[in-house]
Amino acid sequence: MLVSNKMLKRKFSTRPKNFRPCTPWYIETLIPNCPNSAYFQHMNKPSFYNKTSIFIFSILLTGVGGSLIMGYNLRKVGKTKVVLPLVLIVLVVNGLLRQVVKGFLTGSLYEYLIPNIFLGLVLAFPIWNNYLWEFPEYESKKPWIPLIVTVVLFGGTSALVLLRK
Repeated sequence: MLVSNKMLKRKFSTRPKNFRPCTPWYIETLIPNCPNSAYFQHMNKPSFYNKTSIFIFSILLTGVGGSLIMGYNLRKVGKTKVVLPLVLIVLVVNGLLRQVVKGFLTGSLYEYLIPNIFLGLVLAFPIWNNYLWEFPEYESKKPWIPLIVTVVLFGGTSALVLLRK
């Protein structure tokens, strides 16, 4: 039995809300260059640093490091107006949390570790879910560049401390 255009249109009657046809919409899923095809959307997934990377770098480089990595993700999707306030708010909250923890617990490890873990969790879950909820599928970007920056910062700081003595 031959399938007519009318039958195809009836069978594939659901269209996406932001539909822009470049070919007849029931054929476009087969064409890789069409912006509405599943293949095209798969190949054009944004590449983000994942939640784990944001959490780990928040612990290593304070919450500011994690917010800078989150800021990269936000800039990638065009939400650049959010980046500077996010970094500034994380910087202020990090300072406040350190003062609060210093009042309760003694020891510099607690003073740095507890606020960094808290801010890492906040950046990785509520802030991610608030601003990047539109992208449930993304390519995970390798964290080599932030890792190299971290090693250089720690190495440079350690070298300066050793040279001062």
